[in-house]
Order: sequence, then C-alpha cells, then structure tokens
Amino acid sequence: MFEPLFARLSDRYHLVAPDYPGFGHSDWPDPRTFAYTFDHYAGMVSHFGESLGLPRYTGYIQDYGGPVGFRMALAHPDRIDVLIVQDAVAHNEGLGANWKTRRAFWADRAANESALRTNLLSLAATRTRHVANDPNVEGDDPDLWTDEF
Repeated sequence: MFEPLFARLSDRYHLVAPDYPGFGHSDWPDPRTFAYTFDHYAGMVSHFGESLGLPRYTGYIQDYGGPVGFRMALAHPDRIDVLIVQDAVAHNEGLGANWKTRRAFWADRAANESALRTNLLSLAATRTRHVANDPNVEGDDPDLWTDEF
C-alpha cells in the first residue's frame, strides 16, 4: 500500500513500515495467546523501533495506526518528532453506533461473536460501508458492494 510513497521518499528519508500481527501479510497469532489490543501493538512497535536503534522518529499514522501511534507518543513523547495523522481512529465518538456491537464483543467474546459476525459480514453491513446515507443511492452500482459481501 505504501510502496509508491516509499519510492518517492526513500532517497531523502530512512523509512520503516512495520506490519502488525494479524494485518497485512503478517502471521495471525492465536488470540488465546496473543493480545490483539492497541496497547499491545504500541508496545510491540515501540520495541521494534528500539531494536532498530531509532531514538527519534516521525510517525505516519492512519486507521488503526492512530490509537497505536497516540499510545506510543504518550508513553515516549521524547521519541516523537512529528505525528502525521491521516484518517486515524482517534476517539470513541468518531466510531459511531456501528461500533456498539464491536465494543460488546471486546467485553465478552463468547456472548457477542454471532452478533459481531452479522455486524461485520452481513449484506446490510457491507452495503452500509459502501453507500452509508447517500441520498443518491440509486446511482451506486450494487456490484461494487455485493461482490465484497
């Protein structure tokens, strides 16, 4: 995803793009033995930076990288030169009602797994991700979201 950006910046900057476990092309550790939390990811990425000998850095954070990067900055503000934030999850209010089911799942996986699957994988949820409250929904090609479903 970032290869075009890296190609344009690599002659001027030392660039590092870690993949979180369970994202991208990385392995998916068993959730019974691996904590899939923003706190855990922040600790892992901080340790990763330490192991590379990066005493200070600019963080480019987007999507779930927001909560990770914000935690890193709060834990070690002396290491952060700049945070570049693009479309990052930054606050609960910004997540909206759709996340109520996800929060319930985080609190009690067994009791809420079925509801979460519907929340994430149903035809209605897929349609909402693509057309939301678009008043011109008739103009949207349903093949774009039904294929994803």
